[in-house]
Amino acid sequence: MASRQRIVLAALLLSGCNPRSAPSPFLLPDEPPPDAGVSAALDGGDVLVPPEDAGPTPADAGATTPVCIDLDGDGYGVGADCLGPDCDDDNPFKHPGIVENQPPCQDPRNPACSPENLPFCDGQDNNCNEEVDEGCPCQEGAVQSCYAGPLDSLGHGRCSVGYMRCEAGAWTACEGAIEPEEEVCNGHDDNCDGRIDEELINACGSCGPVPAEICNGQDDDCDGEIDEGLINDCGGCGPPPDEVCDGLDNDCDGEVDEDLRNACGGCGPIPEEACGAGGHGNGVDDNCDGEVDEGCFHGGELSCDGRENQPCYEGPAHTAGRGLCRGGLRDCINDAWGACEGQVLPADEEVCDNGVDDNCDGHIDEGCGPDACVPEAERCDDAIDNNCDGRINENCEPACAPEPERCGNGVDEDCDGEVDEGCLPMGCEPQQEVCNGGDDDCDGLIDEGVANACGGCGEVPAEICGDGQDNDCDGVIDENCGCVQQPDWVSCDPDRPNQLAACRVCYAGPADTANVGVCRAGLQRCSERWEDRCRGQVLPGDEVCDGLDNDCDGEVDEGLLNRCGSCGAEPLEVCDGLDNDCDGEVDEGVLNACGQCGEAPAEVCDGQDNDCDGDTDEGVSNRCGQCGAEPLELCNGEDDDCDGEVDEGVRNACGGCGPTPEEICNGIDDDCDGIIDDGAVNACGRCGEPCYDFEWTGVDAWNAGDREGTEVDPQQGVTLGQSQWSMPFIWIANSGENTVSKLNTDTGREVGRYRMPSGTSSPSRTAVDLDGNVWVGLRGGGAAVKIALAEADCIDRNNNGRIDTSRDNNNNGRIDGAELLNTGTDECIVLDVRPGGSCIRAVAIDAENRVWAGEWDSSTYYVIDGADGRVVGSVSAGGNPYGAVIDGYTLWSSNRGNSTLGRIDVRNIRRTGLWNVPGCASLYGIAVDPRGRVWIGNFGCGDVLRFDPSNNSWRRTSTGGMPRGMGVTADGVVYTGIYSSNQIGRINSDTMGLIARYNVGQSGVIGLALDDSNNVWAVNQSSSTATKMTLNGNILGSYPVGRQPYTYSDMTGQALRTFTVRNGTWTRRFDSGRVPADAVWHEATWEANLPAGTSARLRFRSGDTPGATDAAAWTAWTSDNPASLAGVPMGRYLDVQVQLQSNGRDTRPFFRGVEVNWWRP
Repeated sequence: MASRQRIVLAALLLSGCNPRSAPSPFLLPDEPPPDAGVSAALDGGDVLVPPEDAGPTPADAGATTPVCIDLDGDGYGVGADCLGPDCDDDNPFKHPGIVENQPPCQDPRNPACSPENLPFCDGQDNNCNEEVDEGCPCQEGAVQSCYAGPLDSLGHGRCSVGYMRCEAGAWTACEGAIEPEEEVCNGHDDNCDGRIDEELINACGSCGPVPAEICNGQDDDCDGEIDEGLINDCGGCGPPPDEVCDGLDNDCDGEVDEDLRNACGGCGPIPEEACGAGGHGNGVDDNCDGEVDEGCFHGGELSCDGRENQPCYEGPAHTAGRGLCRGGLRDCINDAWGACEGQVLPADEEVCDNGVDDNCDGHIDEGCGPDACVPEAERCDDAIDNNCDGRINENCEPACAPEPERCGNGVDEDCDGEVDEGCLPMGCEPQQEVCNGGDDDCDGLIDEGVANACGGCGEVPAEICGDGQDNDCDGVIDENCGCVQQPDWVSCDPDRPNQLAACRVCYAGPADTANVGVCRAGLQRCSERWEDRCRGQVLPGDEVCDGLDNDCDGEVDEGLLNRCGSCGAEPLEVCDGLDNDCDGEVDEGVLNACGQCGEAPAEVCDGQDNDCDGDTDEGVSNRCGQCGAEPLELCNGEDDDCDGEVDEGVRNACGGCGPTPEEICNGIDDDCDGIIDDGAVNACGRCGEPCYDFEWTGVDAWNAGDREGTEVDPQQGVTLGQSQWSMPFIWIANSGENTVSKLNTDTGREVGRYRMPSGTSSPSRTAVDLDGNVWVGLRGGGAAVKIALAEADCIDRNNNGRIDTSRDNNNNGRIDGAELLNTGTDECIVLDVRPGGSCIRAVAIDAENRVWAGEWDSSTYYVIDGADGRVVGSVSAGGNPYGAVIDGYTLWSSNRGNSTLGRIDVRNIRRTGLWNVPGCASLYGIAVDPRGRVWIGNFGCGDVLRFDPSNNSWRRTSTGGMPRGMGVTADGVVYTGIYSSNQIGRINSDTMGLIARYNVGQSGVIGLALDDSNNVWAVNQSSSTATKMTLNGNILGSYPVGRQPYTYSDMTGQALRTFTVRNGTWTRRFDSGRVPADAVWHEATWEANLPAGTSARLRFRSGDTPGATDAAAWTAWTSDNPASLAGVPMGRYLDVQVQLQSNGRDTRPFFRGVEVNWWRP
């Protein structure tokens, strides 16, 4: 039944509530209000009425009994004995007591309502018609509080009152009230029972499902267990690590490398059958398929090719060298392998108790002991050591055999988990219960079923008429008594105190309980007789914990309050620094192990007891008690990973640390595979000894070689001839663009152009060395730069498998566009030497292929090793060097700065002379003639100078222009480049006469050189070209180069080969006939006749085909005898090149022959 409850808005009516006096034991409804304008509604809130409607005063009614109409028992209400007006009836905590607007049909302490009851204007549905105070008037515009929910829900959670207004003489519906709703888990008290989210919070104290347990070292689902069901076999989170083949149990399943080892018992792919360098096999079943050297061949056919004493082993490869197993030796007999003599193969079964690994599986006497115990969970129904711990049925409890329960012994005989259930209290003999204030039947209850209706023994008292009491405890007052109006009767409607007084105050409870606690007197109507019920009375009930005196004994909630003085169970202790459960202790049972709120910190590996359990780093340190992963096992004789084993999985096949030793040919099983010298002996069964040789000697062999600058003397051998070593290139420094051009002197075509390194500028000198490479001197940056002639000598710096260098890819005879590579990317620029100073203006090469770089500012020559760029010495030039030429072991320096000519001993690196140039001097290019005389272009003076060191004399001859570059033929004809007239001058070296001047047809002639075909080349600075001319002046062509070429030095190498050191080569190719190309080159022994001042040196290259041999790189030159060929790659073909040199014009070396030793696998 819906109901509406009204509570006065006291703030609209009164300025405050002031205590006055204690309440009267009875409530008389006709007591007028203490102040004008206030009247009381029975069991209702206070209602504001105008003063003129307040009715008669107490004197008018003749009332003399002190009264306080206080239906909620808080001492506040209407009457002289009240503490004050009841101004907040819906707040029993402000004015404690029963809220006055409790609907009678919901109040179990009121008699059952009946539709026959008359309505009272008391804010209740007295006649149970689901309407409240129907027909009762209200003050227009009045507002009062209302609440339809259970009154004990007010003041809890979200519940609050609403309001209703008086409109057209009636109260409107209740608006804005918030009533209890079904509790949901949201952190609020939705049903207003004083508890939040009751029965909805999960085990972790939060809403929603219990969080899923995740593997993180914490109890995520709050079940008291950490990471349950999630830890892998290795004790970590996530799936177990994958098993990898490494000799370890990676997935912690008790097996090592399961299902991962190959047929040979090792890790990784099955080894391929090894056929050796020659393809003939190695005598071992490398792929463990039961066959030895299957598929191996020689010469395209299955063959063993006559080999002897070759290592072999016919058992599974992984068994060789284990236990008893050893390899043997075999020979090739009639082009087929013979038996493998001396090998020991695995036994089919292990022989027990002999302490030997007979089957060569790495285990000794395996399978010979008693059956192993396989651990499983211990069982309690057998007599077996199931978990292999040496104990039987440990931790098992004896079974319980049920029997009848015997009282008084504290034992659970019937095995139901309860002790002495159904037993009577000690010393009590049950009898029939009688009304005597005792527990006669020993059931713990007193006088149950035998006390009368009033709770006493014997007959109930008789009803006494007119006393307003229920004397016989039948729930009816003065039943069957007539009624006569008395002076103390009151109006039956407190809202109309002046109406006929037809009611009396009644109370059916014990007299000492009236107006105590919640108990209240009511009204009884007289209509010929007293009606049976006492309207509005509240009788004592059972004491419940609600802040009220329910049993009206003067005590509130006695025996029901918890330790904290409130209703319900003691509050749970929470971790907040307070004594929440009022037991005198703060945060007991809720602090973590560290004495703090919240979960104990997770243990982290830091050497501290983070979770305060008395252990440090438990569960987070590794096996070694350290933080982080277990250390890797190292091969050092220690148990690095703390697994109880030393060096497991890291020792090599020989049981030592480090890589397994390589097998070398020495009669020892170096790699411990059970086979001696496998893969190391050659076809002859020898260790590194050559099996074969070839020899070139005698006139036929001498004539069979290719010769450059050499000839054959039938009696003495190969010697230097009149021809020169062919080197058809000229290198021109392009000063205006910091590049160097390489032209083919046969065709005039530019075949390469090279950018100089960063930090350099103005290349001006180029000198060709004995191998045809060029060294460039740069005026800017002080660099001496080496460019390799052959791509085989270039360096693949970016490891792309090819040489990135400048080439005439479009074959147009010049380098343009992308054919000129960016600075620093051309891989044929092999050395960049900065010996000292910033301006290199003279460059020359000596007989030892060393570079002499003259630095202008310091007047110093730096000596550079031509092979690796090391500066090996220095010497003063005696002036600022501008040009240099070497005649044998003498360097002549044209020192332009102080007009001197310097002489330096190149063998001892010391200056041995310095001459001042007489007269006009403007020194530029320099050369020597066959008689050792020095020639200098005297640019500013218009003539050419000649110095004769035999008598220290100077001569000069006019050229009719401004000569700069100089060149001399092998037979002594002098040529000079005349800058001002764009001509080449020809001079007789003996008479000093100017024979001719040839017009070049280009402008700015500077440098001059002769090529290996005895043609003259002029470098034309202004035209940026190079011109080729015959010795008698015929112009053969002019060819474009880079901008502003500027070169005075030996740009073709003709002077080096003619005057510095005469040299030539003899080259011979040997074909071993090996297919496949498996010839291993051992050493070369050679014979030569080398007079003083002469020398010979050799170099080698090899390849599988003639073309590959041509493209192969040469070894470094060597004068060793015998010469080791260890650095020569294995191949079918071998080239041997001999270079002969002489520093004297009349002395020649003679090469007589060479013998090469080799072998094959």
